[in-house]
Formats: sequence, C-alpha cells, structure tokens
Amino acid sequence: MKKRLMGCLTALFLLAAPYMAQAATADYEKSAKAHPFYQAILDVSKTMSGKKLLEYLNARMQEDATRVPVVSLWLRDNSINEDDGRRLQSLYFLSYAETLTAMADGERESGNPGAYRELLETAMLNFHIFELMATVDAARCQDQTAGDAIQSMMNQRYDIFRTAYRTFPRPIFDTIEKTALQHEEKFLGRSPNADICQMGKSYLIDLSKAPGVEKKTVDDPLQPGRKKMILVPPAGYIYAPGFVSDKQWLAARKNALKEVTQEWAKRYKGAIQ
Repeated sequence: MKKRLMGCLTALFLLAAPYMAQAATADYEKSAKAHPFYQAILDVSKTMSGKKLLEYLNARMQEDATRVPVVSLWLRDNSINEDDGRRLQSLYFLSYAETLTAMADGERESGNPGAYRELLETAMLNFHIFELMATVDAARCQDQTAGDAIQSMMNQRYDIFRTAYRTFPRPIFDTIEKTALQHEEKFLGRSPNADICQMGKSYLIDLSKAPGVEKKTVDDPLQPGRKKMILVPPAGYIYAPGFVSDKQWLAARKNALKEVTQEWAKRYKGAIQ
C-alpha cells in the first residue's frame, strides 16, 4: 500500500509541472475554484477521504491535466488551511507538499528565484507537519511498523530536504519546526488515522492472504526502468486496523514527538556538512 500511495503522489508531482506559471498568477485561486472539477472534488469528498480520495484525484488528473491546479488548491484548503480536526488527514499535507515542490522546481527552471524560495519554504512546512502528525498517528496503531513506513517515506525524500537546508538559513527551519509542533498540538483531538495504520506490515500480510488477491507487476514511478510488484485487493476486501487506547497513545505521543524533533536535527546536520 505504501508503494502504491507513493506512486500516486509521484504522478501528481509530475503532472503539476506544466502549471507553474498559472499557480503564480493573482487569479489562480479564483480560476481554480471556478473550475467544474473543484465542485466535483467537494462532492466526492463527502463520501471518500484519505488514500482513496488521493487515488481518485490522481486518476482524474491523468485524464485531464487542467485539473492539476484545481487539486493543488483543494489540497491547500484541506491541509494547511484546514481548521476542522474531524476532517484533518495528514496524507493531504504530504500531497500538498509534493505539488508545491513541483511548482518550486518549475519556478527555479524559469529563472524566478523569489517564487522558487517561497514555494519551497511552504513545501517544507507541509512536509514537516506531515512527518510529525503522521508519526504521532502511527503511534496510535496496534501495528507499530506503520511508524517505520513513515520514516521510510521521509528518507526517500531526503534530497528535497537537503536542497532546502542548503537554501534557507537555520532560523527558517526553527520557525517551520515550531509551527509544525503547534499544528499537531492544535489538532490533538483528531480521529485515529486508519490510512496511516494500513502502512504497517499487518495490512500487507492480511491482504496477501485474502482470497482473490491479485499480484501485479507494474512500472516503479520512483525508479524509472524498474518494475515492482503490487497487491490488488479483491472486490469487497476490507481491512480494519486496530488502535491502542487513548491513554497508551498519549503516552506514546510524547516519545514520537521527541523522536521526530531529534530526526529533524540529525537530518539538518547531515545535510549541511
């Protein structure tokens, strides 16, 4: 599941490139919200969320690339601009960070250093919020290997962090990290995240044993020219991850916060040396 999700996000990242200039215009938000697909997202998000919604958005963007800036705006509104803890989904921060990174790369290639730095800085804020919130969410899972999956996802994005660390002075990251910690604290009453818990090994073990599961070899979007094997769930397959008690989670949360902040310090030090 983790690899499939990352493939989805990578496709979103690549599709965003043609729309860098549009994202920078003053009427970007107005035009994106006027697009029929924005209302379509609002409608489908009433019955679909998390990983499934991201997969839906990715598929629709591949059908029509003009939907990319629309999805980017929706991701912004439902990640960094989200105020309802009941709707908060940490995966949206990762998706939004990916689109911002793509936009930043486009501005850099177009010779717009100011826009590049602004987009990259906002991307880093969203990456930090995702990493912190998702790690804390993973501490709520009975399957504790979900936390390993989050760490692996961030390790695979090390080059993005290294570029940002070498672009901005340390005080920028002090502010980003402080803001991320405040954001996680603000939404402490959020619901358990089943999508994050499905990133653990228990999900793959359960799915591999499901009657009718299909093993499929596909191109690996993260490693051009290489293949990977994915498991396609059979029709009607449902996996319900388990969660620890709130008391256990709140105790584990303290350790998770400490581990993530230590990882930030370690990553920064390694990147600037």
